[in-house]
Amino acid sequence: MHSSWKPWDFVKGSPYLIQESKPGIYVFYLSDIFLGRILQNRLERAAFTSGKLTKLVGADISADWLENTFLGLSLFGGDESYLVLGSETTSVQAIEYLSSTKLPMDDRFLIFFIFGAKYKKEVWKKIEANHIKVEAPKFWEMQKLLHFMSSELNVRLDYASQKLILENVEHQCSEFYSVLQNLSVLYPNHNELTSEQVKPFIALGKIDKFELASLYGRKRFANVYESLVQNEVSFEEYHQVFSFFRSHFIKLSDPSYMKKKGKLSKYDQEILLLSKNWSGDEIEKEIVKISDFEILSKQKSTQLKAKLRLAAISNY
Repeated sequence: MHSSWKPWDFVKGSPYLIQESKPGIYVFYLSDIFLGRILQNRLERAAFTSGKLTKLVGADISADWLENTFLGLSLFGGDESYLVLGSETTSVQAIEYLSSTKLPMDDRFLIFFIFGAKYKKEVWKKIEANHIKVEAPKFWEMQKLLHFMSSELNVRLDYASQKLILENVEHQCSEFYSVLQNLSVLYPNHNELTSEQVKPFIALGKIDKFELASLYGRKRFANVYESLVQNEVSFEEYHQVFSFFRSHFIKLSDPSYMKKKGKLSKYDQEILLLSKNWSGDEIEKEIVKISDFEILSKQKSTQLKAKLRLAAISNY
């Protein structure tokens, strides 16, 4: 069976992703690893008959493993169900084995999570299984996405705080997830959060982190540090900016994560372009510098502004 859903529609009809009364093989095609984390949380709440869900990665799965696990005799009972993360790394031989062999599942589940668009599509489709594609949200569905993710992470946002996030956070699952995860840790089981409670977790208009990251990627250091000095913002906001910069340079160092994405955002495209301008040593040097600023902002050190001024002057 093959079906395709938006994430918020799918969980309405399948709150635990699988049909608990129908054991077997399930293959999920997921557009984003962070949506995968959210759906994984739901799956782990399912009442498996065996009572145990073991996590593996695609590279762990081989034809021999499948045969021994589902067809062979096990001294330990062999009643586990399995969730295979990063299933796009599963070998062709293992997938072909699944497509040609009827495994006795009994009360067990074999669940594959495949991330991104680059996988052995035609080979996977030959497997007799429940094939479920969780579609990437369209650019006009960002409010729905934010509402879905905040609900799944148990973060209640009032209208103003939702608007604040939508206007100031990159429209990516990873960015929404980062903000919401931090809020869920600080405000567990809280009533609706206000914009004032959310503000410290995002970089607001005073510091446009995406614009500064773009300047940073073009090695316009003086402009970056001058902007950081001139804007009067809190230590919390500085910490968010430096955390974003660090993540930005990690992406510059290895843009291969984009291979798992179907369509690249403007931000991803710029990462790909700017990564060619940096050597590994240069990136490592900047990450060390950014990490120092990040620590100072976390410590709320008065030295932060002085060091930013010095960095601005020294790069003119």
